[in-house]
Amino acid sequence: MKSFYVYILRCSDGSYYCGQTDNIEARTQQHFAGEIGYTATRKPVELLWQGEFETREGAIAFEQQIKRWSQAKKEALIAGDWNRIQELAKSKKTSSHPELSVLSPVEGVERSARLRQAQPERGEVTDKFDVLDRILDGEAMAQRRAIAKAITLLESTRTDHRVQADELLTSLLPHTGKSFRLGISGVPGVGKSTFIEVLGLYLIKLGHRVAVLTIDPSSTVSGGSILGDKTRMEMLSVHERAYIRPSPSRGSLGGVAEKTREAMLVCEAAGYDVVIVETVGVGQSETAVANMTDMFVLMQLPNAGDDLQAIKKGVMELADLVIINKADIDADAAMRAEVQITSAMRLFGLANNAMGQVQAAAFDSFWHAQVLQLSALHNKGVDAFWAAVTQFKTLQTANGKLAERRKQQALSWMWERVEAGLKQAFRKDPAVASLLPKMIAGVVSGKLPASTAARNLLAAQQIRA
Repeated sequence: MKSFYVYILRCSDGSYYCGQTDNIEARTQQHFAGEIGYTATRKPVELLWQGEFETREGAIAFEQQIKRWSQAKKEALIAGDWNRIQELAKSKKTSSHPELSVLSPVEGVERSARLRQAQPERGEVTDKFDVLDRILDGEAMAQRRAIAKAITLLESTRTDHRVQADELLTSLLPHTGKSFRLGISGVPGVGKSTFIEVLGLYLIKLGHRVAVLTIDPSSTVSGGSILGDKTRMEMLSVHERAYIRPSPSRGSLGGVAEKTREAMLVCEAAGYDVVIVETVGVGQSETAVANMTDMFVLMQLPNAGDDLQAIKKGVMELADLVIINKADIDADAAMRAEVQITSAMRLFGLANNAMGQVQAAAFDSFWHAQVLQLSALHNKGVDAFWAAVTQFKTLQTANGKLAERRKQQALSWMWERVEAGLKQAFRKDPAVASLLPKMIAGVVSGKLPASTAARNLLAAQQIRA
């Protein structure tokens, strides 16, 4: 009778690889030769454990189960300590979920058919306990898939998915709040994606794990999005210490997607200590990202406007740091832009922070917006940028401004969700639905002012409420 095998390898970077095969000797030789994906760039590898199964179904089921396990569980399996595995499983409160329970190889053969039937069909959302376990303590590739599934669940508009998403987010919340959230905005073509890739690779060299949430504009005609920002980050997108997730704006204003806050929390729970949000990039009204990140960075181009343009209210006055990208193209223009923007930022500071004697004495204890030049394409100025970010974080943490900012952002998030829920409830209200065709006909024909139609619809909903 032919045997099937599940095996665990340890790679040179300390990570584990789990696979299944019907020829263990040939497969391990392929790994040692660097012919198989994940292990090809992590040689040398070492075979630590293998289990034998009578059916391919049993091997596949057990392989999928191991891939969901934490490193501690894998090490217990390698040591053959099944009691320890059961203890770890109970500590994760998975014993009540058959699809997550711990199986020995023999039990795996007997229950493989049931496990296969329990797997979700393509397009369905995986059990939230499964996703939660892999986000918090999963192997690298399994964690990335779990993050993607969690964000997809959070972005879903299905009612049953919303309930699951709320439960998942509540479970993740105690593990969030430890990352630094960086919002980056700027007009299209300013070089946001190029800068983020260079910055991400720089941060990874410093030992950070970087998550990037990019927002792509949705078509007002078809409703679709290209979601192409990730393709501009060729090196960062394939790095094991980085995660990039493009999301459509779906008509949301302010340059971000509706569920960007939730996606940030998922990435934080997964252990990414720097979360970058790249906005759509549409202009001066793109301010929503400033209300969900610790630091708001605005990217500008040389020759992007005159002094009056620099002092216009809106996105400029919210920026904690302004960087002039592509400064290598025209050094004189970049210098003029730096002087103009610096002058404008000082003007904002005087207008918004009129200081008394006590405030003036503590001037150095608070962050004051800065302007920097850099060239992302040539990787110049990134170190100075991160030094400024580090200074910002240190000052704002010490004076309590960072903690206060997050509290205000949490309240803002709550009210945004309330407003979104009220809008959805209004559209679904039976009284509104019955009156809506008449109001639309009156507005389209010019017989009824739009403002009157709106008041009638609101009155119908309020009467029913």
